[in-house]
Amino acid sequence: MYDQLIRAQASAAEIACRRMSPRSLAALRESTDAACRLPADAEWDRKAAAHAAFLSVLAEAAGDPVAAPVLVSGGDLAYELMLRAGRAANGIVTNSRRRFLDRLRAGDAEGAALELELHFRTLQFMCRLAGGPAGPPDQLSRRRMARTPAAMATAASTTNTSMTSRAATYSVATPSAITGTDSPM
Repeated sequence: MYDQLIRAQASAAEIACRRMSPRSLAALRESTDAACRLPADAEWDRKAAAHAAFLSVLAEAAGDPVAAPVLVSGGDLAYELMLRAGRAANGIVTNSRRRFLDRLRAGDAEGAALELELHFRTLQFMCRLAGGPAGPPDQLSRRRMARTPAAMATAASTTNTSMTSRAATYSVATPSAITGTDSPM
C-alpha cells in the first residue's frame, strides 16, 4: 500500500546521506534529541510531530531538488503512521533514529537509507497491530465503504469456510517433556 512511498523515502534518504556534512549530521542529532526531550506524558501528536521533523532536517541536508520534496512528504507520512500506531511507537522511533545516525557517522549511506525504510515498514506494521488500517487515505475510505452488512457477511462466511477446510491440515507443535524438542500434538 505504501510500498512506492517507502521506497522513494529510502532512495531520497540515500541521496541525502551521501551529501551529509558534519553540520547537517549535528542538526539531525539535535532534531532527534529535541523529540526525545519532550516529556513522556506529552501529547502524542506533538511528540510524533517532533519525531517527523527529523525528515525535514534530512531534506534540508539533501540539497537536491528531487530528493528534498520526497523527504518532506516523508515527514507527513511518518507523522500519519505514528499517530495511527499510537504512543507505543515512541521507543521504536527513537531507536530507529539512533541507528540511522550511527550508520551515518560510520559513513554508511546505504545502511542509513535501509534503516529509514525499515522504520517506515515497522510503523506500517504497528498500524495494523493497533487495529487501524495502514493504507493510504484514499484507499482507507474505500475500505470503510466496503464494510456494509452484506459485504461483511460475505467476507465472514468465506473466511469461516476456508479456515474450517484448512484446519485439518495443521497440527500444533508443543515442546516434548522427554526430548525437549517440538513435536506435533
